[in-house]
Amino acid sequence: MNATDALAAAKQASIDGKLSQTAVENIECWLTENRYAEYRDQVADEIAQQKWQALDDAFWTIIPFGTGGRRGRMYPIGSNAINDRTIGESAQGLADYVVQYHKGQKDLSCVIAYDTRHKSRHFAELCAGIMVAAGFKVYFLDDYRATPQLSYAVRYKHCDCGIMVTAS
Repeated sequence: MNATDALAAAKQASIDGKLSQTAVENIECWLTENRYAEYRDQVADEIAQQKWQALDDAFWTIIPFGTGGRRGRMYPIGSNAINDRTIGESAQGLADYVVQYHKGQKDLSCVIAYDTRHKSRHFAELCAGIMVAAGFKVYFLDDYRATPQLSYAVRYKHCDCGIMVTAS
């Protein structure tokens, strides 16, 4: 199923009460905007398989960023799920904020840690790549760590920020 047909099917599913309108709006972004191109086929496949409940859960909102970071269930696609796209957006957002906060500073640095939870290391490596691409020196703690160890490392290394990938 191509993106045009997938979008038409999603809109019809909304009319039929199988998808929320906000899910369709977010699905439309993922099917039509270039920044989501790598996920387009997967979104279209899920629509072709009529996975309406999973799609509605994954797209009904944009997963919020709160005091504890982003929290949600893992699903490979969707704006309301923990996946490569939403974790990458979080890391890029942090990088952009720190760069703006430290206007003109050239030696920005970040510590990244992860715990034993499913895909924690994968997401930590993804964050590291994004921070390096944004010009940060990254200290990657290459083993399972507790959150207080990240806090200590940020202070010890005099870093500008830290990222802890954890489900807690």
